[in-house]
Amino acid sequence: MFLKKLGETAILSISKLEFWTKKHSPELLIVGGIISTAASIILAVKATTKLESVLKPANEKIKKIHEDMHNENKLASGEYTVAHGRKDLTVAYAKTGFELVKLYAPSAIAFSLSVASMVGSHNIMKGRNLALAAAYTTLENGYKGYRDRIRAKIGEKAERAIYRGETDEEIVISEIGKDGKEKEVTKKVKSPKVDIDADPYLLVFDSTNPNWEPSGRKNLDFLIGKQMYLNQRLRAKGHLFLHEVYEGLGIEPFTLGENKVAASRFLGWIYNPDIKTIDNYVSFGISDSMGNLNQDVADALRRGERDIFIEFNCDGDILNNDDPLKNFQKYARAF
Repeated sequence: MFLKKLGETAILSISKLEFWTKKHSPELLIVGGIISTAASIILAVKATTKLESVLKPANEKIKKIHEDMHNENKLASGEYTVAHGRKDLTVAYAKTGFELVKLYAPSAIAFSLSVASMVGSHNIMKGRNLALAAAYTTLENGYKGYRDRIRAKIGEKAERAIYRGETDEEIVISEIGKDGKEKEVTKKVKSPKVDIDADPYLLVFDSTNPNWEPSGRKNLDFLIGKQMYLNQRLRAKGHLFLHEVYEGLGIEPFTLGENKVAASRFLGWIYNPDIKTIDNYVSFGISDSMGNLNQDVADALRRGERDIFIEFNCDGDILNNDDPLKNFQKYARAF
C-alpha cells in the first residue's frame, strides 16, 4: 500500500513538473539562450588564450617550408622540390585550420544552442499568440451568432436595449412653448450603461469627452465628420487600429479601462475591396454606409438626448486577420 501511494505521488510530481516545464518553456528557453551566449563568450575568450600555442608552431612550420622552397642547394640536388613544398603547405594549412576549429568548436556549439533556444522560444510564443487569436475569433463569431439568434427571437430594438444596458432616466431640458416662452421640461430618456471594461466595440460619447457639446445635433455632426475623416484615413493607409479611432475622437485612454486599451492595439479595420467578408469602411453605428441616420439615433435626437451611443464595426484582430485558425494549427507543435 505504501509503495503504491509512493508511486502515485512520484507520477503526480513528474506530471506537475512536466506541466510546469511546458507552461514556462519560453522563459526557460530564453534563460538557456542567455546562459549559452555567456558560455560561448567565455569559451571564446578561453580559446583565444590558447591561440598562440596553435599558431606559433604552425607559423614556424610554414616558414620552414618556404625556406626549403627557396633553398637553391636542396632544389638543385633534388632533395626538395616546389611541388613538395606546395603539398606540405596544403597539409600545414589544413592541419592548422583543423586545430583552430577544435579550439573554437565549444564556443561555436554554445552559440548555436543559444540561437536555437531563442528561436525556439520565439516559435512557442508565436504559436501561443496565434492560439489566442484563433480563440478570440471563435469567441467573437460565437458571440455575434448568439446576438443574431436573440435578435431574431425578441426583436432588434429589444435586443439592442439589453445589449446596451439601457435604463430610463429623467433629464431637464429647456423648450420654447407655444406661447413663445422658454420653459423647463422633464423628459424620460434611455441612458445606456456600458461597463468601461466590457465590449471594446461599445462607447458612449458623453460629457466625459472634451469634444462633447450640450447639443445632440452638434455631437452627431462631430461624430459624422470624424467618421468621414477616419474612412478617408482607412482608404489611404489600408488599415486602422481602434486606438487610432479613440485618439481621433479625443478619448483619454484612462477613461476606457485597461482591457479596452489593450484590445484597441490589435482590433481595427482593414481596407481591401477584394475581401468580401469585411465592410471596408469605419462605422460608428449611427448611420449606414450611405450616411443615412439610423432610426434609433434619430429618435434619440427628437427626445432631446445629447449623449450618443457608438457601436464600432471593427473587423476584429487585424494583426492576425489572415486565417488565425490555420496559422494556429501550423505552429501548434511548438507548444
